Amino acid sequence: MAEGALVSFLLSKLNGLLLPEIGHIWGVRDEIESLRDELRALECFLRDMDSKAREEMTVKNWLRSVRDVAYEAEDIVEGYVIQVNRCSPLARPFTYNSFGRQIKDFNSKIRKMTTEGDRYVSMLRAMTRGEASSSSTSVADDRDRYILRRSSSYLGDDIIVGFESDCNAIMDRLLHPEGCRQVIGITGMGGLGKTTLATLVYNMISNLPILGVLPQRPLLKGAANQPDVRNHFDVCAWVSVTKDPNLERLLLSIALQVGCKDRKEIFVTHGTPYHPDVRQDVIMILSMFLRPRRYLIVLDDVWGEGIWDQIKAALPDSNNGSRIILTTRSTKIALYADPRSPPYELRTLTDEQSWQLFLTKAFPPLNPQDRAICPNELQDLGHQLCKKCGGLPLALVVLGGIVSGKEKHPVVWSMLLRSMNWDSTEDGRRCLDILALSYHDLSYYMKFCFLYLSAFPHESEISTSKLTKLWIGEDLIERRERQITEDTAADYLEELIQRCLVKVVKGGPRRVKSVRVHGLITELARSEAREIQFLHVEDNSIDGQTSSSADPPQPKHVNYRRLALHRESTQLHNLTGTGKLRALLIFPESGKFSSFGNPVNRPSLFWHVASKLFKLRRTRSDSLARTEMKYIRVLELEELQTENGRLEFPKGGMMHLRYFGVRNTRLDSFPLHGEDLPLLQTLDIRGTDIHKLPDVVCRITTLRHLYLNSKIPWSTKDLISLQTLSGALYGEWTNEEGLTCSDLRKLGIHVRPTEFGDARWSNFADWLKKLGNLNTLKISSLQTIPERIFEVTSKHSQLYKLNLGGELANGLPAVDMFPRYITDLTLDGSNLQIDPMPTLGKLSSLRSLKLRRACPLLTTMVFPAEGFPELQYLKLSHLRLRILSFEIGSLPRLSHFSICNCNSLNEFPVVLQHLASTLKVLKIKYMRNNFLRVINAWGQANSHVVISIRYSTLQYLRV
Repeated sequence: MAEGALVSFLLSKLNGLLLPEIGHIWGVRDEIESLRDELRALECFLRDMDSKAREEMTVKNWLRSVRDVAYEAEDIVEGYVIQVNRCSPLARPFTYNSFGRQIKDFNSKIRKMTTEGDRYVSMLRAMTRGEASSSSTSVADDRDRYILRRSSSYLGDDIIVGFESDCNAIMDRLLHPEGCRQVIGITGMGGLGKTTLATLVYNMISNLPILGVLPQRPLLKGAANQPDVRNHFDVCAWVSVTKDPNLERLLLSIALQVGCKDRKEIFVTHGTPYHPDVRQDVIMILSMFLRPRRYLIVLDDVWGEGIWDQIKAALPDSNNGSRIILTTRSTKIALYADPRSPPYELRTLTDEQSWQLFLTKAFPPLNPQDRAICPNELQDLGHQLCKKCGGLPLALVVLGGIVSGKEKHPVVWSMLLRSMNWDSTEDGRRCLDILALSYHDLSYYMKFCFLYLSAFPHESEISTSKLTKLWIGEDLIERRERQITEDTAADYLEELIQRCLVKVVKGGPRRVKSVRVHGLITELARSEAREIQFLHVEDNSIDGQTSSSADPPQPKHVNYRRLALHRESTQLHNLTGTGKLRALLIFPESGKFSSFGNPVNRPSLFWHVASKLFKLRRTRSDSLARTEMKYIRVLELEELQTENGRLEFPKGGMMHLRYFGVRNTRLDSFPLHGEDLPLLQTLDIRGTDIHKLPDVVCRITTLRHLYLNSKIPWSTKDLISLQTLSGALYGEWTNEEGLTCSDLRKLGIHVRPTEFGDARWSNFADWLKKLGNLNTLKISSLQTIPERIFEVTSKHSQLYKLNLGGELANGLPAVDMFPRYITDLTLDGSNLQIDPMPTLGKLSSLRSLKLRRACPLLTTMVFPAEGFPELQYLKLSHLRLRILSFEIGSLPRLSHFSICNCNSLNEFPVVLQHLASTLKVLKIKYMRNNFLRVINAWGQANSHVVISIRYSTLQYLRV
């Protein structure tokens, strides 16, 4: 639960406060221990509280007070940390005593809250005295929540839309001649229709009647139309697993459905006390019964690996073609059940499929054989409503049901479109409740990481590098022994991906570059974040349009902990009372924040916010003259534009800042005072005109990620925690003392021609040898890059990404001169005289290759047979190629191909023909106009490929 997660998170912070020096201060340690005991009892009580009780108004008010208390305790703890960091060692005992008095007063407040007369708080007091009740209420709570997902193999009279190709794919795997038992996992986020797909397939295989199938055409083609498909399996069974199932009843249900009645003892009547041998008896007998038979078992809605461990012993592998269908929201569980069988990931519906499903619910036909028809005057509004569902079948069904009960009139539908809120109707809340099952299953640390996703705009592409740094800056990542925080954050992100709460947009396993969150998942996260005042999003947009209501909402006081601002709008909440803000994140559209401080134009959104949030007074330099942000940890101001390129913060107001991002702003001077940043972890000034940073910045020992703008010579000798250094001009740090940041993982430098000679390159190469943890290296040089760099980097076992911008001294080196596990290679301006593909094709781990102005005189490029076995992304740019040839067997896994400014290329249809079988995305930029005819014809024959064509900066065509 959200409140329980808050209390658990607070407890984790308190665990680190019992420092040795505090223990010597009389009474302080005892007060902290007492606070922890009170919070532990509160945590247990919240965990065991029944979900129905939370809906009562008196309990809701009490829960609100719990959230307030948790936040107040967090303020006390963080205020103490700030004071300790600011005061001298001699003054710290006074700080400890002051902190002890605050904790003592706060303990009194908690005890006063627990003396309220209702039965829930009485239960809390009993648990505090050690008289806690059993966990039966918690079990009941889980059953209440997961009963929403109870399913069966009966479809009823529902009309099913959009599963034809999915059914074919699953049926092909079921009927495959391979003999060994296979577990076919169907994965995806909640509401995608995993159960529906499994039900359709099960009904076609078993002897159950097929109901509710979209009429007028056969549902399946190929293997599913074989006349003996219903006789393929000897026995079939369907069970709904859900979370914390009764394993005995589940196994008995399978036994009954397959006809296992050899021993009456295993059919235990309802209410019979559990006996330790019952489960093993059922497993043994069911396994013996199924061993000589080819079976199909559907395990719907599996939530844990342990559940599979207990069931699998009853499902033998007799090498006779038996199959198990397992539906789950976690790809990890599906792979755990059968690592040899890749999970089938269900996709959202297309726009056309979404429209058809919406119509079947909004205008249900009298005869299932007929198609639903929407009046012409409602079609445009109907399509806009469908877009709110993002192709999620569950949401489309719910929305169609809501619309079916309203008058079929454009005015009514327009009002629904403007005011549509999934929390506003019972069916809409039920939809969010089903999606929320995945959220409730997360640990409390991961709950907050998930809620943080709600800060980003709907359906936007989220950089995982930025996301994980924001998590770390907010202290949302637990500290694990022998693992750096960035790796733990990557584990969290991977877990959210496997649970289908976020979708990978770019990248692969463990190197995900960007992700996207489904719109309804974002709505869920925002709803939960608002409920506990974790984060507020200021976004007055409707389907990308800024609301233009003439009557702005009345301002209301909200005690925000984090604030995310989207798009410019005059309809702002009253932002007073936000002095305890932890994060401010601005996500502007291009050009939206362009008039900061302009006396003529209307002030931008940032000035509206800043004037209230920071208690500002306008000055000539646009100074942030006064601030209350003593708790601020994160300031993300990317693309914020000021009139004169200046933004100043007062001295002494950012002592708690961990993350500061001003990427792609017009700032020409650094707006913060270096001595105010003792805890800074991430600094990003890319895309600014800043030419100097305070000297003290290079001595911040906590700095982990430093992104510069290629304009600042930089010394990093004292940055002992540095993991990322990007965009740095080559400075004095390559002298004989070297660089002390041995934990450096990512390095990007720019080399000026006047600074580098052979001796400098030698010093630089010697220093690179010491960076044993380096995984990414980018060098941009106007001088020739010596072969020594390849010699050094080839020894790095963790280096997987290499980006070289500059002429290579001796051309492309041999294969053994490249890093052994390189996956990403970019060569820009390399001046290669011979075809590099025979060499590069032997890099067995290479997944991404980009060549830009790399071969200025080369006219023929040949991809060798069996070359590039793992390459998935290929980009060729600004090459004079006339012939691009592919030998048989080359590029077997290429899925993304981008070609730009290669206007001399002939026989492009031959290139496309070779790539047709595996290609998913084709991008063409600034090529000759006659390519359009070729691409159009090829695209019609290969509709599975997403094609984008750009002939100029003003033209963009998506085929």
